Amino acid sequence: MRKLTCCMLVVTAAGCDGLQISLDLGSILSRTMITLRLVNTTESTVTPSVFVSDTENLIFEGLTESFLTLDANAQNFPDLLPGEARERRYDCDDFRAVMAEDAVLRSSLGLSQKDSTQILIEDDDFSCGDAVVITYSGGLLDFDANIGVDPGGA
Repeated sequence: MRKLTCCMLVVTAAGCDGLQISLDLGSILSRTMITLRLVNTTESTVTPSVFVSDTENLIFEGLTESFLTLDANAQNFPDLLPGEARERRYDCDDFRAVMAEDAVLRSSLGLSQKDSTQILIEDDDFSCGDAVVITYSGGLLDFDANIGVDPGGA
């Protein structure tokens, strides 16, 4: 488990008021977190299907059982409206792998499903302090979902 320890030392001497140290705790704390960001750049509503796991040792048989469901049915990431972005922050110990699969675009002309599975694994693809970004783009005929990493973007 990763832990954050802060110490401050103040030294007082003759003629010296002491030593002032300032810490940017926001910056320090962001290095212990990972941000999962979903971005809908389409002109339609998107139903994401995203899973995260607290282990990077995934069993690919029965893969989804290795992940905690974060899809619309679990109400953690409900449908994304056109142009909408949502994010969620996780402690690094709880976010060792992420899988995006089978998102659905809902337009007035019908449905389009992205039939693919993309997986990122900690240390191979992202690190603590990064943001994992899933971007939904295109339209009914060219709907796509891409997963990427914004280093240090947590």
